[in-house]
Amino acid sequence: MQTTLERLRGEFLEMPGLCLTEAQVCRLCGVSPVRCKRVLHALVDAKFLCVKENGMYARVIDDVVLQAQLVNVSHVDYRSRQSHEAA
Repeated sequence: MQTTLERLRGEFLEMPGLCLTEAQVCRLCGVSPVRCKRVLHALVDAKFLCVKENGMYARVIDDVVLQAQLVNVSHVDYRSRQSHEAA
C-alpha cells in the first residue's frame, strides 16, 4: 500500500490541478478498488487530498487556490462592471 500511496502523491504533486475519480486512480495505479479506496482515504485523512462535490479527488492546496482565484475573478468582474456603469 505504501508504494501506491507514494506513487499517487507523486502524480498529484507533479501535475497541479489534477482531479481524478476513484476509477481513474485504480487504472492509473493498477490496483484493486479495495486498495484504491484505502489509499485515497489515507490521503484524504492526511489532508493531502480532498473529495470535490462531483466525487473527484484533488490536492487540498490546489482546491484552495482555485477557490481563491474564483473569488478574486468575481470581485474583479464586479468592480469593472461598476466602473463601466458609472462612466
